[in-house]
Amino acid sequence: MKTSITYYLIIFQIIFGYQISKAQSSNALAFDGSNDLVTIPNASALISGSNAISLACWVYPTNPTPNTSSYDGIVGIRNNTDADFYILHFTANTVECRFRNSNGNNFDLIGTGIVLNAWQHLAFTYDGSMLRYYRNGVLTDSLPANGDITLNNESLFIGGTPYQGNQFLLEGRVDEVTFWDKAINGTDLNCLLNGSADTSDANLLLYYKFNQGTAAGNNTAITTLIDSKNNINGTLSGFALTGSTSNFISNPNSASNTVSASICQGDTFLFAGQPLTVTGIYFHTFTSTAGCDSLVELSLLVSNVNATITQNGSTLLASPSFATYQWINCITGLPITNATSVSYNTQNINGLYAVAVTSNGCTDTSACFAITTGINESVLSGIVTIYPNPVAETLNIKLAKNLTHASYIVYSVSGKEIIRQNINATSTPVLLSEINSGYYLIKVVSDEGVIQFPFIKK
Repeated sequence: MKTSITYYLIIFQIIFGYQISKAQSSNALAFDGSNDLVTIPNASALISGSNAISLACWVYPTNPTPNTSSYDGIVGIRNNTDADFYILHFTANTVECRFRNSNGNNFDLIGTGIVLNAWQHLAFTYDGSMLRYYRNGVLTDSLPANGDITLNNESLFIGGTPYQGNQFLLEGRVDEVTFWDKAINGTDLNCLLNGSADTSDANLLLYYKFNQGTAAGNNTAITTLIDSKNNINGTLSGFALTGSTSNFISNPNSASNTVSASICQGDTFLFAGQPLTVTGIYFHTFTSTAGCDSLVELSLLVSNVNATITQNGSTLLASPSFATYQWINCITGLPITNATSVSYNTQNINGLYAVAVTSNGCTDTSACFAITTGINESVLSGIVTIYPNPVAETLNIKLAKNLTHASYIVYSVSGKEIIRQNINATSTPVLLSEINSGYYLIKVVSDEGVIQFPFIKK
């Protein structure tokens, strides 16, 4: 018998708000620089005519020598004529951030400080008069610019930028891509660096978290990259989607908080309002008072204690394990003195017995087990039997021979009489549908003798 206890993840409930979700582990997408590409069709329609645009992402570049034949496109829109807004890995430690308006005028900003083989956050913004490039939330370079983009049918690419019918394809990894119709700064950048974007922000147009599939597993059934804003999903092409390259991979530097907890079987762990009772990995996006989203990963372990009883003659056996034991008299509800081993010899004394098993800090108590051999030395032992035990509706009294002036009495363990009837046959049903579940005694009385049995009403 298990008693349910509820545990709480209090610290996150106090600091953050409530928006429960269960998801897969925090992943990124690895690009092999050969043919891997994500295409988001007609994304330019989302910023058409806007005088404010932003692109941001986490990137892990691995190409040490990008050049005119192998620039690495990270993310953005590019038709090289009248609709450009992209970030491209230009040299080993620089990026090219280009805005080309619908008049064909381009404004090129060479952003510095990019580092190979390391995760870093890049953001490229336009507010109608200035372009700005941020690396890890710090403004690195800026440039005056003007105009807007009016085309509606240009795609946004992740892991590449088109040029003269070809693609400059990325060798590296990408995570948390966001596309906006405002110039992000301050609070937005802080959230992107330390948590995740606020999906309720109306200026956030596209948001790709990459939290899909199994890291480095078989993800060949996945064909699209999910947009958390539910505007436009991306199409995956060229990816192997198996193994540790050209696939979804684990991002150990993702902005998530990992906590672990353990509970006993039958208890409940309350995680941001959701009651959890099963071992697993759970996720929740909490929103702070500053408006930032933060992903919390909970690893929950539910420990199970095997508390069952088997009988071997007059001895009851608990399920053997590295545990401690306490045998209990169910009639009195009290522990049996010195009965603390894996087995207990009832000495054929009628009763209801249970065992409390404690293992790994968890305790579970078995169901009560009935020993029904009749009162010791009774002349009716072997003549009177009852079944089934436990019983749901009808308990049967079976006599091996007729008894004189026989009757039965059902009473509670406290001694209160509940039912009394005569016995006129060798098989007598005792109807128990009107009494509550619990532990009871039934006594058979006759001129030949008296016998008593405990039983359980389910």
